Amino acid sequence: MFCPKCKSEFVKGITICPECNEPLVKELPENKFVEFVKLCDSPNPSMTAIIKSILDSADIQYFVRGENMQTLFGGCLEFTNPRLSRVEFLVSKEDKETATELIQETEPEKEE
Repeated sequence: MFCPKCKSEFVKGITICPECNEPLVKELPENKFVEFVKLCDSPNPSMTAIIKSILDSADIQYFVRGENMQTLFGGCLEFTNPRLSRVEFLVSKEDKETATELIQETEPEKEE
């Protein structure tokens, strides 16, 4: 038996994953190819954490490129080279529209 969420395998007799609280299935579905596309850039570590939190809460799988540089220098590269301090978020093509809407909700409203 397998958990469809965390993919852990359990012995016979267990019917619910103790970690995810999901009903177990006999077989996991086949892995399919997922195409990842760029969602957005994050200019600083604070915004990176916020975006990660939003995507995690929505259960959207993502990858982050360049986070190690941002973390290494604590975002201070923003003043010397903005391209080095930015990280790039990638999400699946299917999730991009939903993720974009969620991220846009965090942007402050512009005063006119």
